[in-house]
Amino acid sequence: MKNFILLVTTILLLATYACQDESETQYQSPLVGLTKTSSLTSLVSRVTQQPTFYDNCLDGSSCFCMVLPVTAVANGHQFTVQTYDDYYNVKEILEESSTDDDILHYTFPLTIKYKNYQEVIVNSQTELDNLKANCGADSTFHEIECIDFVYPISVNTYNTATQIPSTVSIANNSQWYNYIESLGDNQIYSLVFPVTMIKSNGQSVTFNTNTELQFGIENSINECVPTGGTGGTELSTVITSGSWHVSSFIDGTENHTSDFNSYNFTFSGNGTSVAATNSISINGSWSIHTDDGHKEFVLNFDGNTLDKLEDDWRVIEFTASLIRLRHQDGGGSGDIHYLDFTKN
Repeated sequence: MKNFILLVTTILLLATYACQDESETQYQSPLVGLTKTSSLTSLVSRVTQQPTFYDNCLDGSSCFCMVLPVTAVANGHQFTVQTYDDYYNVKEILEESSTDDDILHYTFPLTIKYKNYQEVIVNSQTELDNLKANCGADSTFHEIECIDFVYPISVNTYNTATQIPSTVSIANNSQWYNYIESLGDNQIYSLVFPVTMIKSNGQSVTFNTNTELQFGIENSINECVPTGGTGGTELSTVITSGSWHVSSFIDGTENHTSDFNSYNFTFSGNGTSVAATNSISINGSWSIHTDDGHKEFVLNFDGNTLDKLEDDWRVIEFTASLIRLRHQDGGGSGDIHYLDFTKN
């Protein structure tokens, strides 16, 4: 009965969020109750999905992976990929000459596996090309392989349409990922804590709240290869290329993206920056340093117009076109802020 009362209380807390669209909830502060569009849900999906990005040198798609072993011919070399380490051999073959065509000719049939662990047998190059064409645009960020859940995990769920609560026991990554994928607009869920995860170095970490779990996953991303950055490219190289805008700014529990997304930000290699909108230009400075093993992106601007953006931002992850940052007030005990820069 106590669990039911807690779940109903969670629903009342979330009622005011039910009408927000996905962009508004992308980085809302983690609450007891979660939906399919919560930021923590997205992180959990990336941890539990079938990895699909790590073998892109072989299949050229982040939509699915190829089930090993796979035999192929490229640039006159026949090879068989049987383990993770064999992907390095594929890269060497493809990069050994700038004049080769670098086209992979596979031995069919082969099997591919999607993020939801569904397997499909492919019998020809035409079938493979058609499956790639149906994948759509590639997602910005991919699997998080450097931290794993310890099972079983219990999840309390509630359907706001039918008003029926239930409890689900999750036994593995496939069940966890597909449970999230199956969530409807009327479903709210909450994890039964504590939840334990294992990091890539074998360290066991236990989390007791949504916030702790979200921070734990975010903090582990930089330990991942290749999801922690852009394949070895430094953030300083990325940020000084082109101009940027604020695509998301969550200040505590409030969305203030519209206050800043009209500005175009440019960051120069000498540590200066300019934020421009219409006829207004605001000068500033930026720097990157490492604090307690984590990369920090520091922003400062003249005047007080952009003072909400002035912080030592922890870098969660970045690509060539998107940078995700986080800051917590009070030395780690206050409000949580999320800032996303997207390249123009």
